Amino acid sequence: MASRGGLAYTGLLPRIVGIFRAKHPRVDVRLLPSPSDDQVAALRDGTIALGYGYHAPESNPLIRSRVLFRDRIGVVLWKGHRLASRRTVQISDLKNERFIWSPRKDSPRLHDDVVAAFRAHGHTLRFAHEEVDGEALLTLAASGDGVSFFAENTAPLVQVGAVLKRVRDLGVLALGRSVWRVADESDPLVRSLLGITNSVHAS
Repeated sequence: MASRGGLAYTGLLPRIVGIFRAKHPRVDVRLLPSPSDDQVAALRDGTIALGYGYHAPESNPLIRSRVLFRDRIGVVLWKGHRLASRRTVQISDLKNERFIWSPRKDSPRLHDDVVAAFRAHGHTLRFAHEEVDGEALLTLAASGDGVSFFAENTAPLVQVGAVLKRVRDLGVLALGRSVWRVADESDPLVRSLLGITNSVHAS
């Protein structure tokens, strides 16, 4: 299966994998970190059985998906930042900041929603640096290299040198999804994994 790194931060994916391993101890489970769009392509090719990530809905009769969680997008700042002491911030507070984030191809819909939200408030969002790895982004933000965007569920990880702030007027949600091929729904292991995913999501 493939996963987008951010879903590991929610605790959802580790629970799914843990239950599946306990239920199917002889099955070798492999996680392939992969951008959401690449996961969909891998599903089409049959390279992976399931994907977990921030997928945009796809009108493809061969592929299905389910929303597992919705989470607000906030900003990560280093603890010495001028806004770090505020409980929340606004887009206008961020207009002159240096922004660092993951490449657009990793989550096109999410990226475009954030850019559009800034534009709606009269600000053009430009990225000074792009970084694929989430831990590297957190490290750069904590070092004061720039401001980054993260889902609010990552707040427990943003502890050493950085803080996560809610942006009151941003209004962008990250939609975490599971995605799979319709043709694989008859496979016993895929069916089991989908059932576990649904039960963990429901709880």
